[in-house]
Amino acid sequence: MLEDLTPPSRNTRCKMGRLYDSLEEKDQGILEKALASPQTWSSKALARELTNRGLSITEGPLALHRTKSCGCYRS
Repeated sequence: MLEDLTPPSRNTRCKMGRLYDSLEEKDQGILEKALASPQTWSSKALARELTNRGLSITEGPLALHRTKSCGCYRS
C-alpha cells in the first residue's frame, strides 16, 4: 500500500527567488543591481516599486532574500 511513499518535493526558492526566476534576463540584471544596492534601494522602496510595476512582493521576503536568509540559500 505504501510502496511508493516519498516525501513531498520542496520548492526551496523563496517568493523573491521565484519572482526573479519569472523575469526575462534583462529584467533579472536590473533587479540584481537593485538588490545589491541597499543604500540606493531600501527593501521597502524596492518592494513598493516592484509592486507598482505589477510584481507581487512585500518588504519582508525581499529583505530576507537580500540578506541571504531565505530558502534560496539554505542547503
